[in-house]
Amino acid sequence: METCGEDPADPGVRFTTEPADAVLAPGEAALLPCSATSRRAIRLAWRHSVSATPTRDHAITDTDKYRKQLPNGSLSITEMSAALAGQYQCVATVDGVGTILSRVDLSNFHREVPELVGGARSVLGSAGGAALLSCGVRAPPRLALRLLSAAPDRKVYGAARLHNAPPLLKLNVTWLKNGQPLRMESTRMWVTPSGALELEPLRHHDAAVYACRVSLVNAPSQHKISAETELRVSAEPASAESPPRFIATPPPLTVMEGNYLYCSHEACHLQTTTCYIPANN
Repeated sequence: METCGEDPADPGVRFTTEPADAVLAPGEAALLPCSATSRRAIRLAWRHSVSATPTRDHAITDTDKYRKQLPNGSLSITEMSAALAGQYQCVATVDGVGTILSRVDLSNFHREVPELVGGARSVLGSAGGAALLSCGVRAPPRLALRLLSAAPDRKVYGAARLHNAPPLLKLNVTWLKNGQPLRMESTRMWVTPSGALELEPLRHHDAAVYACRVSLVNAPSQHKISAETELRVSAEPASAESPPRFIATPPPLTVMEGNYLYCSHEACHLQTTTCYIPANN
């Protein structure tokens, strides 16, 4: 921030509320908050850029058809579309003091299911043991996923423990067995928060070819199907001494300082764990 005639007793201008990342579906409305405080009069304005950090050349005008700045400084988006997605930034200016820029808000517009990454082509389990088949849903940057087929008592993250929880993209996950929807046996089959299929104890009739089908909650007809995984069940009994083994590990990620990093790891014979780590830790 640039200042002129700075008074040590004057706090200048600072944001009290900044915009947060959001996930929007086609036609949805959104409200991006922004407020600032100063001893002098403040002018608030908004910038938007589709792919890069907004600059002064990306100012949103008063004549914009779908976006209006409210009297309290917040930005109202009446109808989301691909053209309105991207990065938003609030600008606060005080004459004689200077101008400050808010954090960049990433407003995601999703009309497609996220990418599904390949998992193991074949998994070998023992009768009476456990097996975990990965679905491989890859979250877009700065976005968390909530897979609605997960058991009610399993949380994707502890939202109450985060100051600014990342936005959620809600997905439906259905597992297919030999190309047909799997009939879930509630006492020994679960879909984990990451979308993986957990079977315990294994039965011989579980041997088959599996794949997961992922769709948007607000558009079930739009879906993707993962690569197939063959589950083989050995007649040998499961060994109680067998160590856990990872079947999915976090991929390399690049994040902006101050944002949250989503990571998920899964291991056979261990309860699935999902975590959020502040990027500046």
